Amino acid sequence: MIKKWVIIGCLLLVINTINSPYILADDDDEYEHDNKEKEERKHKKEHDDDDYEKRGYQAPIPTITPWNIWTRDTQLTPASLPFTTTKRVTLRDEQSKTHQLTIVVIEQELFVDVYTMANLLEANAVIYPKSQLAEVKNDQVTLLFKSQTNVVYENLQKQPLPATTFMNGYKMYVPLRVITNALGYVFEWDQANQQFYYYVL
Repeated sequence: MIKKWVIIGCLLLVINTINSPYILADDDDEYEHDNKEKEERKHKKEHDDDDYEKRGYQAPIPTITPWNIWTRDTQLTPASLPFTTTKRVTLRDEQSKTHQLTIVVIEQELFVDVYTMANLLEANAVIYPKSQLAEVKNDQVTLLFKSQTNVVYENLQKQPLPATTFMNGYKMYVPLRVITNALGYVFEWDQANQQFYYYVL
């Protein structure tokens, strides 16, 4: 009886020894298969990256935008303002006609009274003090501003503002670059004469 058990034990040991290389080989095959899949994924990713670069796509680089241009992108940093305190300034048009306007500086942004600026740029403006809304229109664009928000509806399309609009009494103040660019104008600062000049885009 003991002989039988010894023989069975020896047979099991021999069978186990014979099969273990195959088990290890199977494990190695699985490991090699996993490595092959990883290599294929890596190669595909590198290939996709190459295609991405060949097509001219590049990661966006943070950049500085001019203080007087409304890019509709809040990720861009505006350049330094021409002045940093609220003051009354002269505005000069292309025919050298001049006007006086108070420019308010808040949040590193130049603000203007929406009604006065709209009239200056040959647009119509209506202020709704109770609802704190301002509507500005010319032949090409309609702008809807709401006080204490940083969005404007430009021809019914929601657009981001670089700073928050606000009311002061019955006047609504909006970023200078937004209203001027949206209405088709650009304002430049004349450092020598300490005044703005503006022209049609």
